[in-house]
Amino acid sequence: MRSKDKELMKKIRSYVDEYALENIGRTPSTREIGEKFRMSNVTAFRYLKEMSELVS
Repeated sequence: MRSKDKELMKKIRSYVDEYALENIGRTPSTREIGEKFRMSNVTAFRYLKEMSELVS
């Protein structure tokens, strides 16, 4: 898999954090992330997966 855009990862992380604060801890779905950043659900999932692997 190609390396993902690190700046976009930061933006996704920020969006997820803000969303969780506004929605009592609920995180956005891959569909919601995809809509926000104009990407497919699959691409959003791949970003989340890579972000998770970087933390591990």
